[in-house]
Amino acid sequence: MHPTFQLAYKSLGLLGDDKEWADALCEAIATATSPQIRQVFVSLVLFYEVGDPNGFFLQFCRSMHDDIVCCSRSSLNMPNLLMSDDELRNYVLYKLELLFNATSTSLEKHKLPMPDERLLIEIRNRLLRKELNYDVIDLRSQHSTTFPLLN
Repeated sequence: MHPTFQLAYKSLGLLGDDKEWADALCEAIATATSPQIRQVFVSLVLFYEVGDPNGFFLQFCRSMHDDIVCCSRSSLNMPNLLMSDDELRNYVLYKLELLFNATSTSLEKHKLPMPDERLLIEIRNRLLRKELNYDVIDLRSQHSTTFPLLN
């Protein structure tokens, strides 16, 4: 007995492993930036049958955080800033959740770990700010020109 059908299939040798997807991500790592690697990771999870998304994430997490360290150091003006592996993993999950949210899905739907609650609140706040960020003056102008055209 296995908890998922993928694991049952894999134990019977009916399901391929994630080697093909790992090879694709390794090729990307050779030339791509961390944000590009995260995008490739999301694309692979979304559009291909990755058998073990969590294991796949753990295998490549270290390749997806170089920009996070650099940006944190420069934005905080702390060139010697050190971040723990857990903090880096959390920020990578945060960035991945943003990418998954852009495609109307989430890490959770793909059996991947979620970032900690503090970062999830930031994602929700960012989405709310984006939704409420509209130009009232422009909307009034559009309304005044298009309203008379209604039947």
